[in-house]
Amino acid sequence: MIGILIKNNGRTLFTGLPKETEKLEKQLAGIGLNIPLKAINLSNHNDIGYEVQIFAQDKLDNEIASRIILHDNIGQLNDVLTYVSKRNADEMYDRICESSAETISELYRELIAPPKIDNNHAIELQTVKAPITESEKRLLDTISRLADRIATFAHLGYKDFTIDDVLKEIDCDFEDIKGMIRDSAAELLRAKPDISSVEVSSLDTPFQPELTVTTEETQDTTADNEEIGGLSL
Repeated sequence: MIGILIKNNGRTLFTGLPKETEKLEKQLAGIGLNIPLKAINLSNHNDIGYEVQIFAQDKLDNEIASRIILHDNIGQLNDVLTYVSKRNADEMYDRICESSAETISELYRELIAPPKIDNNHAIELQTVKAPITESEKRLLDTISRLADRIATFAHLGYKDFTIDDVLKEIDCDFEDIKGMIRDSAAELLRAKPDISSVEVSSLDTPFQPELTVTTEETQDTTADNEEIGGLSL
């Protein structure tokens, strides 16, 4: 759900989208906006009395909100969110991330369009993605909780935030984040066929490598103090 704050001639409405068109129009009429949803742009219009602010609550909402441009309107945004709310959130997130749409209206047309069919084989071509690791899920969940916490305090009037402070609010710190990144990298490395072993060490041990990786030997290679991408081997 995306929160939307609208101020019009001294009156304020804060509501969540998606919402039934009739109910949304009734709410807007309550602050004096008696015009069609598709006539209310999401950009600020102080010259005619109203201004709009958007509050995304999670990664999917943020991805949708990032497509909003000057002339997109509340009706189009409500259409997209209504469509997305009736489907699997993770699948919608992946589709929108992969989309080339640059506006809300383009995004809606792309989402509702029928899948493209290969004329030669009559099958839908799909991109196979590697499954997300458990550590990546924990990292994404932490980022999502951090964003939610910031959004909550922003509604209470706070404007400036430091990541360190917000992480403490959700019982996390940069060492925890570093550990999640280390574990994610280890899981991905172990899935590679040319990697024979990956050992993970504690972040608290001084002068200890955090990852020890052994590759499968495919050819005789020897090098003294060779540098690859800044790493001395």
